[in-house]
Order: sequence, then structure tokens, then C-alpha cells
Amino acid sequence: MVFSPDGRFVISGSEDQHIKIFEVASNAKVGLYQDIHQGNISRDKVSSYDVDKITCIALSSKGNFIVSGSEDKSVKLTDPETKKTEQFKSPHQSKVTSIAVSSDDKFVISASEDKSIKIYNVEEKGRIDQILDAHSDIISSVVISSNNKFIVTGSFDKSIKIFHFDTRAFADQILNAHNQQITCIKLTSDNKIISASADKCVKVFDLISRKPLFHFNYIHSGES
Repeated sequence: MVFSPDGRFVISGSEDQHIKIFEVASNAKVGLYQDIHQGNISRDKVSSYDVDKITCIALSSKGNFIVSGSEDKSVKLTDPETKKTEQFKSPHQSKVTSIAVSSDDKFVISASEDKSIKIYNVEEKGRIDQILDAHSDIISSVVISSNNKFIVTGSFDKSIKIFHFDTRAFADQILNAHNQQITCIKLTSDNKIISASADKCVKVFDLISRKPLFHFNYIHSGES
């Protein structure tokens, strides 16, 4: 689920394969995009409902396109005005877990259970690069810094990794950032990494120095 840049709308993706848009002020549904992810992989012994669930969603900074990832391994772009949906070439080998859009809206970055990161060109709808085996376990979250210099990932292997966006080269990592699998990563505009984990803790690190800044213990009774 994401907010529009002006804060007027909420956009949600669901297991029912639909993307919906709600107006915050009126609490009314103002947009519906049905069956966004359908029929992209073999369904031998697997139902459509199982493989086509939308797992993550992102919105461009101008609000002119919605990007969604799915259990069908694909990444798709939807135009809210025309309702046209296009699939990016070269999908993942497993479920897409997280999606980010660069601040200039030129690139889409996706992460997957296949442990890879893919970078797509929005205009050409094609993959321009990928980082294979970025982690030793499932990548649960991917973000890109506001200056488009760094890609930051969190993983079930408990680590946070940082890659240079322009060269895709590995920059640094925070090993054992948490005691259990990392479930979510966010980046602030002033270069702070916020991570949540199944260990019920939220931590804050400095993106540049990689040093820990804050640590909030057991803020929930279940997974973060």
C-alpha cells in the first residue's frame, strides 16, 4: 500500500490480483484495475489464486504510473489514466517481494525470493542489469536512496546490504543487523536506514557510516 505524492489517494495491491485507489478525504474507491497479474507461468498443480497474488506495489514520484510485483514472478507497470498494463521483460525466477522506483522515475528496482535484484528501464520496459545472489537468503525489501546513488536491501539472512546504483557494485553490508530475518527496510531523506525484523525490533542505521543510531526493542508482540 502506498500514498500518492499529494497525499490525496491510497493505492493498494491485493491477493485478488486487483489494484485499487481510494480517495482519503471521502474514503471512496475511485479506481480499480483488475487481474493485473494473470497467466504468466505454468500452473501445473497450482491454482491461479495461489500464483497471481500481488505481493508489492510502488508509485512513481509524479503519480503517473503504478508498479506491482507478484507471486507469478513478474513486474508490471500500470498507467492510472489509460489503465494499460505492461510487463517488464526478464522476470524473476521466484516470487517478487519488494519494488522501488528511482526518484527521477526512470528506473524500477525489484527484489525476489530468488535472492536477486533486477533493475528495469521504465521507458523501454526492459531489464538493464541485475545483481544475482545479492544475499544468501530471501531478499524481503529493497529501497533506493533519494539521490539515486545507493540500493539498500534487507534479507532473511539478517543482513542489510548496500550497492552502488550506477555500477551495481557491492558497497558495504551490516552483518547480523538483527537477530532474526529482516522483514522491511525504509530509507529517510537524510540517509537513515530503518529496519524491522521478526526479532520484534526496529533499528536505525546511518547509510553513509553504517553505524547504528537507534534501537527499539520488542515494540510488538509478534513479527515486526
